[in-house]
Amino acid sequence: MRTLEQLRKDAELNLCDRCYQVYLAMIEPSIKVLMESRLSDWRFTETDITQMVLFYRGAFKTDTWAEVTRDEEWGDVHYELMDKEIFDKTKKMFYGQKIAYLRDAKKIPESCYQLFKEAGKRRNMFHESPLIYNFPEEDLNLFHLCFSISTTLVHLLRSSLPEETQESYIKSCETAAQRWLEEHHVTE
Repeated sequence: MRTLEQLRKDAELNLCDRCYQVYLAMIEPSIKVLMESRLSDWRFTETDITQMVLFYRGAFKTDTWAEVTRDEEWGDVHYELMDKEIFDKTKKMFYGQKIAYLRDAKKIPESCYQLFKEAGKRRNMFHESPLIYNFPEEDLNLFHLCFSISTTLVHLLRSSLPEETQESYIKSCETAAQRWLEEHHVTE
């Protein structure tokens, strides 16, 4: 997979000035959206994992959750909604530390932990060789499954469903994770 910067340099070298401006204004933004959308399920999974860690560490001061990202700056609204010290500590945690925290605190089933861990390994393949790595469809499907599970778990935190219903959803997440791990021969 070529980077956006490489494509821009190639366009600049190979296109006339007018065509290059068209590329910058109309084509490159579309390419960027396509490149980013391939990993949107993974990004949402990471956000969900962070939200769960913040919740279980007691960061939220109210029933209103602040949606956060790694790069977000703090403002007055955030101070009213969330404990900044807990947020800062959580923000410094790596993904692997966050999922281990959730597993060790028994907030996610072991199979979900293993699934999230495997997805993290596969996601990190991109960091090892970002210029040539293109995620196989299997990885993209894994990221989608992780997103489905993490979103379900986050929604359960925010819901007032009866405990029996929540346990049923958690069991479904656990079963889906176990099935994927078995089908793909992933063992710890």
